[in-house]
Amino acid sequence: MADAAPHEFVIVRIDPKVARLQLLAAAEQKHPALPANEWAKQHDLNVVINAGMFEPDHVTHTGLMKSAEAGISGKLNKLYSSFAMFAPTDSKDPVFHIFDADAEEDIAGLQETAVPSYKCVLQNLRLIKRPGENRWKPQPKAWSEAALGEDDKGRALLIFCGAGLSMYDFNERLLKLPIHMVAAQHLEGGPEASLHIQCGGFKIDCVGSYETGFNENYDNKEYWPIPNVIGVKSVQ
Repeated sequence: MADAAPHEFVIVRIDPKVARLQLLAAAEQKHPALPANEWAKQHDLNVVINAGMFEPDHVTHTGLMKSAEAGISGKLNKLYSSFAMFAPTDSKDPVFHIFDADAEEDIAGLQETAVPSYKCVLQNLRLIKRPGENRWKPQPKAWSEAALGEDDKGRALLIFCGAGLSMYDFNERLLKLPIHMVAAQHLEGGPEASLHIQCGGFKIDCVGSYETGFNENYDNKEYWPIPNVIGVKSVQ
């Protein structure tokens, strides 16, 4: 059992042969927003991470979100160029894929083709464009980060870093790691960034803290409640 140190990158690579991704919303589950460890406990999950940012109502995702149970919620966000999709309805489609959408016609195309073909869809702010292009410029703002990535074999990467990094620096460090990252999207920053892992006898709590202009310290040690999460359950 351990807590992640602020400077550490913690990355969970999901092999669809032994685990599956789920998209859970508190509104659909009929309970309040929960801390990541409580999401894991109540829904028997091995891994939990944020599903993305949410509106001031602490319920609504800030982009398009489609889950197998709740259907489509939120709405398209023209500023978000990254669409993560999993749980395909056709076994011929990739089990997990992050799509890029650089223009409105790209979004329209995805709505017509890919979105209907997947039970779970998450539109979020893009970090890395396929096949490994940092889409952020250097900036003074920095925060703890939770992110969702894809490697060159189509596997999902659940990523957490507690250090207060700019997204440019965060992306640059990710792209230098030997994880073969090809695409990534932002899930959450600051104290609400969360990653909880408990599998067998292994347990680690990754709790965000730092955020420029909001919480410029590493004092936060508790998970904050979050309304929408990506969960992982082993199928073995």
